[in-house]
Amino acid sequence: MELKDFEALKAIHDDDGRDIEVFYLKSHDRLADDADTNVRGYLTMGLEFTMNHVGLGDNIKDLFSEHYASLGIIKTKAGPEKIYMVMQGNNWSPNLEARDLIQGKGLRHTTMSIGDAFKVGGKHYLVDNYGFKCLEKALSKDKNKDVSLDI
Repeated sequence: MELKDFEALKAIHDDDGRDIEVFYLKSHDRLADDADTNVRGYLTMGLEFTMNHVGLGDNIKDLFSEHYASLGIIKTKAGPEKIYMVMQGNNWSPNLEARDLIQGKGLRHTTMSIGDAFKVGGKHYLVDNYGFKCLEKALSKDKNKDVSLDI
């Protein structure tokens, strides 16, 4: 079953909408000592916390290939808040329908939460403590950057 096949996601599907790729943070070993694995743990604490403690590197493609699994692409006009609400486990998988998809991706969580992300139009957005943050802006060299959502 693909992400787009779940009833809650069918409800926000729109053929005229944008392609939004949903990424979940891979599970991490809470006791790991290596920084690469701990990035995952830090990301669950939010973007600012992660940047202040371990950083994200400077290559988003590497960050995502190492620390994220793509759940799939949805086509929708829905905004990030709506997508976030739909991606709560009790909404899109109330009877554990997503178990095979989640386990098949090596993931352990069904509910979208802090540290998870989505990609829209070539930009990656992190679910943060409050709202969503654009990772491309966060990793830019501009010290006056505004990393808030701009989609």
